[in-house]
Parts: sequence; C-alpha cells; structure tokens
Amino acid sequence: MPAPTPLQLGPAAAFGALRHKNFRLFFSGQLVSLIGTWMHQVARSWLVLELTNSAFYVGFVAALGSLPVLLFSLYAGAVADRMSKLRLIIVTQTAAMILSFALAALVFSHAVTVWHIVVIAVLIGTVNAFDVPGRQSFFIELVGRDDLMNAIALNSSAFNVTRILGPSVAGILIGLLAVGACFLLDGFSFMAVIAALLLIRIPPFQRPTTRPSAWAQRWTTSARRARATSRPGATR
Repeated sequence: MPAPTPLQLGPAAAFGALRHKNFRLFFSGQLVSLIGTWMHQVARSWLVLELTNSAFYVGFVAALGSLPVLLFSLYAGAVADRMSKLRLIIVTQTAAMILSFALAALVFSHAVTVWHIVVIAVLIGTVNAFDVPGRQSFFIELVGRDDLMNAIALNSSAFNVTRILGPSVAGILIGLLAVGACFLLDGFSFMAVIAALLLIRIPPFQRPTTRPSAWAQRWTTSARRARATSRPGATR
C-alpha cells in the first residue's frame, strides 16, 4: 500500500514547516523579495532592449548575470559551511538591495547605459552565487530535520508562484509608470526579507572542527621524516 501524501494527511503535514516561527518569518520575507527579483529580471531585459534594440545584448546580459554562479558556487558553498548562514544571507540581501537601488537611480537620472547594466548584472550574479548555497543550507537551522523536506517544498512553491506574479507586476508597472519603478520596488522588497532575518532567533554559530584529510596527514608525515633524516648525524 503506498504511503499517504502530505495533502492526504491534512494541512498540519502539508504545511508542517510553518509551525516554526523562524521559518514563517523567513518564508514571508522571501515571498516579497522573490516577487521583486522576478520584476528586476523582466525589467532588466526590457531596459537592455530599449537601450540597444538588440536581442543579442539581452541574452548577453542574462548570460553574464549567470556566469558568477557557475564560477563561484563551489567556493561559496565552502564559505557557507564555515560562517553563520544567517549573517551571510543578511550580507548578500543587503548587497543586492544596494545594487537594485543603484540601477534605479541610474535609470531615473537618465544616465544608464548598457555597460552599467552589465556591471550590475555581474555583481548581482556574484551575490547570488553566495546567497543561494547559504539560503538552501539555512533551512535545517530553521525547522530541523523532521520538517526539512516540507520547508524545501514550500520554498520551491514560493519560487514558482512568484515566478508568475513578479513578471506580471513588472509588466503593469512598466506600462503604467516606467521601467525604473521595477528596480526601485525591487530594492524595497529586499527590506522585507532583511527585516525578517533580523527577527530570526537561532543558537550562535559554532565553527565546525575539521580533521585534515588522509592526503594531508600523509604529506605532513612525509615532510617530518624528510626533515628528520636531513639533520646532521641522523641515522638511516
């Protein structure tokens, strides 16, 4: 007999991760911030197209924005394991907020060029390279092992829902106001998740103790033996 699904077990099982106050704070902030993130991506593509009238540049900027994630994700994962994930996410979200406000200021001042957008896209991609590993490994600190899978599922649902809402809101704002409004609201949306993160209370971070690898131990032992045999009067 197949095991019952979380929906068959009732709302308590389907939304078990929301029992945890820390996760509720993080989840609500993420909902607002992700809408802003999708607005930013749509508005950025629209702005590049307006400035260059080139489909190539639209794809070029999108590719450069994703390149840092490819280059730095492995290193960023190691960093996330060795520092407070809460502090890391606060830093990355604050950096992304500043970059969104900077792009909004360039647009409203009519000083923006495609190379401004390229630089900011690369910087945001670098921020995301560190943000994503920190955020994904943060769930277990918010809900524990029992509700971890449910927290991941809810986060994926929020990602997909905002993937619909964000571009829709961006289209309305571009039509009614201007493309700069999307970047401005994206900057404000980060304030929701930063405020939620500042309200989260978890135990202080403790740096994990790591043992040297077998290769490192073997190399250290060989180096000690080499030094010992190279001393004057050493026996062979």
